[in-house]
Amino acid sequence: MGRVNQSDKAALSGVTAALQRAGVRARELARQTHTPLVVYRNGKIEHQEMAASSLPAPKPSRQKR
Repeated sequence: MGRVNQSDKAALSGVTAALQRAGVRARELARQTHTPLVVYRNGKIEHQEMAASSLPAPKPSRQKR
């Protein structure tokens, strides 16, 4: 791969955080719908059952006043 120029850096700056948010949301949805979460790990496709206890407790939402 070649160099990453400044415009590419700006475009990619939020990618890691966005992927982490997407992973959290996918796990939440799998738990809520009682469906397995499909992940690619160590060169293999895995189906993970998402039990309610396998996720951290949800953060309390801030209510607007």
